[in-house]
Amino acid sequence: MASAESEPETKHDNSLSMKLTCLGIRKKFSRVPQLSTEELAKWIKEGKPFTLLDVRPEVEHKVSSIAGSIRVDPDNVAEGLAVVEKETSQSLHPVVLYCSVGYRSSMAADSLIQMSQSKGNLQRPIYNLEGSIFKWANENRAIVDSEGSPAQQVHPYNSFFGKILDSSKRFKI
Repeated sequence: MASAESEPETKHDNSLSMKLTCLGIRKKFSRVPQLSTEELAKWIKEGKPFTLLDVRPEVEHKVSSIAGSIRVDPDNVAEGLAVVEKETSQSLHPVVLYCSVGYRSSMAADSLIQMSQSKGNLQRPIYNLEGSIFKWANENRAIVDSEGSPAQQVHPYNSFFGKILDSSKRFKI
């Protein structure tokens, strides 16, 4: 186990590209609540119960993910959530979705919110992780590989959005 001195210090990702990306996503998906990386880190530290869904494709998830997250098919998040709920006792806890920067996870969160509202059973909060795994990694927060071991890099999604990641965090594809 690493000592506190060897753990990287958390920093804030104040880059203009991240700010503009998050602003655009907030504007496009205005009804999707955004959860900050700071708040999620606090929930984890405090042991608050929640369900964390990674809506990225397997190829991205294999490189790294946020510890404790469950990868669900990005084309069928509702089915994935139903499976998670069936296998756990977390059916009323908040759901937090993430992808690379938050666009795909906001789209998935929006769909889940719409489905829940149409069924009249929006009983649990649904959030998008603002900035998603790119912001999380840029802030030196812990990520893991597919085996659960500490990871240092994140799949860049593509060459355009990958530039939002610190270059040392960018997995080469």
